[in-house]
Amino acid sequence: MDPRLAWDVLTDYNRLAEFVPGLSASRIASAPGEPLLLEQKGEAGFLVFRFPVEVVLRVEERPHDRLRFILVRGNMKAMRGEWRVEKAGAGTRVSYDAELTPGFWVPPLIGPHIIRRNVKNQLEGVAREMLKRAAARKTEPGKTPA
Repeated sequence: MDPRLAWDVLTDYNRLAEFVPGLSASRIASAPGEPLLLEQKGEAGFLVFRFPVEVVLRVEERPHDRLRFILVRGNMKAMRGEWRVEKAGAGTRVSYDAELTPGFWVPPLIGPHIIRRNVKNQLEGVAREMLKRAAARKTEPGKTPA
């Protein structure tokens, strides 16, 4: 897969809710030329435990290889991290590192598990979208396979 395709998926901010599980809304909340603010709403949960998540993140892009985010406001206590995209042989390596601290009650014994599971599901959703777009690109007439 071409690193540019992975970058395009990660920065498809207004469509993230279409392919990221648990995310119900995602939109750019800043005007052009201003620092990029991304407003997101969703839900984290497992079985009977459900937690609404509403955040506004400041996003800093270093096209096309690094995307950093940090919480500006919302119901999380802390949320910061980064995505990295790099060429790796014939493919692409996408890495994600984040610190997430809920600003709401989560069950003490299973809370960390719920958060890890939700992040894993979201990362898998992003990966599926990358693969879907790569497959679509390969089948488009006149396109060079990525």
